[in-house]
Amino acid sequence: MNSLLSDMPPQTSSAAHVATPRRVVNVIALAAWFLCLALIARKTVFVRQRRDVDAHLSVDATAAVEIALVAVACLLLISRPQLVNMLRSLRGTAAGWFTLMCGFGLLSSVWSPQPQYTAFQSVEVLSQTLLVLLGIGYCRSFADAEKNILTVCSLCLMLDMAMVIKLNGLTFAPRLWHANAYPACAAMIACYCMAEFFGATGERARRLFWVGMFAIFALALGTSSSSIVSAAVGICLASLLLRGARWPLVALIAILAVGALLAPDTALEILFPGKEGAQVTTMRGRTDMWAEFATYISERPIFGHGFAIGDRLNGGLATNTHNSLLSVALGMGAVGLMLFGATLLILAREAWKTLFTHCPGSAGVTCALVAGLLNCMTMAYLGEDWKTPSLVFVCFLMFHFMIVKRGLPLAMATPRQG
Repeated sequence: MNSLLSDMPPQTSSAAHVATPRRVVNVIALAAWFLCLALIARKTVFVRQRRDVDAHLSVDATAAVEIALVAVACLLLISRPQLVNMLRSLRGTAAGWFTLMCGFGLLSSVWSPQPQYTAFQSVEVLSQTLLVLLGIGYCRSFADAEKNILTVCSLCLMLDMAMVIKLNGLTFAPRLWHANAYPACAAMIACYCMAEFFGATGERARRLFWVGMFAIFALALGTSSSSIVSAAVGICLASLLLRGARWPLVALIAILAVGALLAPDTALEILFPGKEGAQVTTMRGRTDMWAEFATYISERPIFGHGFAIGDRLNGGLATNTHNSLLSVALGMGAVGLMLFGATLLILAREAWKTLFTHCPGSAGVTCALVAGLLNCMTMAYLGEDWKTPSLVFVCFLMFHFMIVKRGLPLAMATPRQG
């Protein structure tokens, strides 16, 4: 059976001599992706309407479904003999430090004022992260893995947009389509597709084109300033990273830049739709909220208050901190910030190496992750509870670790032995 898990170094693959039938592997991979998407569906299409500040602690039918999905995910992971090999292979990598940060979030339930909630949220994030690793690890080639993540990320985008339709009905009013979550997904997807499209051919080029167009449409529809700006940064970065294929993208950026200089008011309206000067400078009140959260950080600066409860410290007045660094600092303190910082530093080093070797997908993944990391500074989907953009970001992170970092060619399929 062909699988990327089988291509791990011998010292990280103790089960390398246990053959797994292809049909079984396909079922496991599909189960992993299904569980990831089912949880996103629970949090979007089947979202529970917020009733009061303590609603997140109650267990109703939708919460029971979420608990069941996480439990099944954990059982699937535990049942796989490759789990230990997967964890060993993460050692010293950016993906490994990110996973370690999630693990520390579970430990923080010991001192959390809401230990059960913290423990569940951290287990949910950790299990979903490992499910993505499992799903990508069972792919047979670069092309197979890329197709999987683009499909999963596109479905995430659709599910989040479906939630808007559920809440507001099928409407064409732009203000009702304004959101933060699905534009954040769209920004990462658009950056990947834009960076990879100009060097792609055949079926891959068509897939990147249509997925990218859908992502750009969703990005424009969502009118999220942070997502638009992060996507713009990611696309500009792509123009610097690409080699011979960069010139069409450079020309497009140059045309847009000239247009922005000729019509600055229009450019500002595109980048910050529907926002006035004060709203831009305060990020629609986020800076005032961040100043309030800073006082809570000073109360427990070393270990934090507990994973994913930082936004609950102000009485539930905010659904999230709107800043992943702040979420990590509130929930896991200086220790969490060190783990997150190590993730970023090692990720930068790994991305630098892959870019110099011109590995397939290196430019796209780098641009997508840069856009995701910029955007999470205004919408917390890292270091907090699991959200749709969390899954999209982790898909690109694990795709970088399992595929791009290892320099696999576009059509390579590795023989499975374990």
